[in-house]
Amino acid sequence: MAVTKAVLPEAEPLVLRALAVYARSSSRYLAAIDSVAKRARYIAMQAGRASATAEDVRKAMQESVIPADTKLFRALENGRRGKFGQLLPLVHQS
Repeated sequence: MAVTKAVLPEAEPLVLRALAVYARSSSRYLAAIDSVAKRARYIAMQAGRASATAEDVRKAMQESVIPADTKLFRALENGRRGKFGQLLPLVHQS
């Protein structure tokens, strides 16, 4: 959590927790946090916003997935209420 807060301080606590869980389950571990944070900020910037939203982080997580993270990607995409679905309920599925 300390790493996620340092990398993405503008994020809400629930988003930081989801990112920490994502990193723990990712084969890239701490590098996943940096990758997702950078991508989320880029998405926000493209949308004309100064900071990343929960939706930006969700999209960044999905776009940053590598083959070892496929299970997580499917859980987020399908909106399952498992470990990851409970962490980002504030993000609507499009």
